[in-house]
Amino acid sequence: MHDLLFEHQGELEDDDIRKYATQLGLDMERFARDFHAEGTAQRVDADRQLGQKLGIEATPSFFVDGPTVS
Repeated sequence: MHDLLFEHQGELEDDDIRKYATQLGLDMERFARDFHAEGTAQRVDADRQLGQKLGIEATPSFFVDGPTVS
């Protein structure tokens, strides 16, 4: 899935993401349940906040000798 998301960074609306999941043959019932789960949103938000804290502006990003987090 991550390969498709990176390949289509300009096409990441919910319908696009569902299309990629279908294309990959994922269990769409489980996908829909996980996609809309509060826990999923919390994990994504936590990752986004960490990225902002680290000054990440694009993906992929690389650190030499590790990032500094205060």
